[in-house]
Amino acid sequence: MNAPVPIAHTFADDGRIPNNPALPLVLYRGGISLAGSPDPEDVIEKAFAANGWGDMWRNGIYPYAHYHSMIHEAMGVARGRAKVRFGGEKGQEIEIAPGDVVILPAGTGHQCLVQTPTLVVIGAYPPSGAYNLCRGTKAEHAKALKDHQTLDLYRIRMITGTMQGAKDYTLLAKLAIEFGFNAEAQSVIQKGIDVKLLTDPSTPRLMGMATSQAQADVASWSKQLAAAKAAPSGDALVKLGEDLIGQGKANDAIGLIQQGIAKDKADMTNAQTRLGQAYLAAGQKDQAVRAFNKVQGTPNEMLVAKLWALAARK
Repeated sequence: MNAPVPIAHTFADDGRIPNNPALPLVLYRGGISLAGSPDPEDVIEKAFAANGWGDMWRNGIYPYAHYHSMIHEAMGVARGRAKVRFGGEKGQEIEIAPGDVVILPAGTGHQCLVQTPTLVVIGAYPPSGAYNLCRGTKAEHAKALKDHQTLDLYRIRMITGTMQGAKDYTLLAKLAIEFGFNAEAQSVIQKGIDVKLLTDPSTPRLMGMATSQAQADVASWSKQLAAAKAAPSGDALVKLGEDLIGQGKANDAIGLIQQGIAKDKADMTNAQTRLGQAYLAAGQKDQAVRAFNKVQGTPNEMLVAKLWALAARK
């Protein structure tokens, strides 16, 4: 794969397409050289495989808005051209051509608007995550948010010592990876190993995945932070703060989440929950309880906040 300058696009949640509050879509113009190749599909597939992407397909791009809430996606154009709207109705229309590569973080909307008859796109996915297809309805958007609540429930189990065996450690680690909290996943896996529950042969592969992605997160941290500060919403700052909690930097997380809350259009339900989580991780239990008690949202969101508050009182 060549190394052209990556072009990053960050899209906000529009109420139907969640997009990704922390990670940008990345476009590589001419990212894979197809010059002189009679089989450009094979060239792209080999390049993807060499970079750790699998579960590949050859097709076009669906003509309706959709996203994958639990897994990232890579797309490389082998033949033809297309105009694709990324990020939902308030996103951006981008023309893609042979050799172009697009990396879509989980939640990013995409929809083909116009294409040539010869269009062939290669799609691929990372080894972590679970494939799903969401068509941008409010119900699916709500379900994607509920997955975060599931992550919280297992976090609460972890800090209260109520994990129920190896499956809980594995599920918590996988959920953390799916949300991009790779350092947290590393910590969860190591704790499962330390208590001699994670003895499955798949554990080293899961740890390796979390470790490599956590290292990539560290390498791109300054860019992520700059993008989050420039974003109109505070959600990206809150997400980075949540990631810092998993890195063991709770005090830094508090400051970053507070910056996100201070911005307009932040998801205050999530932000207050994350602020409480950060206070709790920093050992400031009274502040944590106060933050959790301020959470206003759906019954499920408020229940999760109450469970966090109970954990903080122990």
